[in-house]
Amino acid sequence: MSILTELIAGGSGGYNGDITDPNKLPMFSAFYAYLKTGQTTQQNTTTVAFWSTEYPKIGSVGIATANDTYVTVADITGKGYLNSVIGLGASGKPTGTLSYIKITVDNVAYEFKAGLSDGNGGNVSRHRFYIGKYTGPPTISYEKADNLKEISNSYFDPGNYRHYKNNNIILSPYLAVGVITDFMNGFNNKDGLRFETSIKVECKVALLSTTNYDQYCGAIYNLDNIA
Repeated sequence: MSILTELIAGGSGGYNGDITDPNKLPMFSAFYAYLKTGQTTQQNTTTVAFWSTEYPKIGSVGIATANDTYVTVADITGKGYLNSVIGLGASGKPTGTLSYIKITVDNVAYEFKAGLSDGNGGNVSRHRFYIGKYTGPPTISYEKADNLKEISNSYFDPGNYRHYKNNNIILSPYLAVGVITDFMNGFNNKDGLRFETSIKVECKVALLSTTNYDQYCGAIYNLDNIA
């Protein structure tokens, strides 16, 4: 069974408040994602260290090799939660280039797509499609911080966003977002998509780029602890 969705929210959550429908996860297109590596240091999705060293400590990585062809990021049998997904980028490609994420939860497939944009109608630059919970940018001015809003647990800068009226995608071309890890205050590994038998995550992009490590994508999940 497969369900194609263009970021249209719907469906219902699971038992005890668990999300079992991927449509209920936060989804947005934004600038690069970063990962804290120390008190004052970070790596982001444009660096080799992010994908080869830091992100694999907490998630799974996939590498695309062709246009419009899915690469498997994770294919897990068991019970747990899918926390977040980083889609493929398309630096240097025309604005609006589509990035896709397919999530198959308990043998039901859902496909989502988002057009990547730099916000000015130019070519895409370091922008990606994200699903799941992320934090706000690493450094922002006081004025922007004061105006940060929350939509579906995803933060955006109201000064630089566009909100498509016919769906629920948040497009924030100038906003960098932070990858949430279990070391962060208040992080709960149950904040995500619940799966009872299996989870599979795949990514593709209409026009593949290898600039800024755009061919890499990732997913973070947590399996239930079995006593």
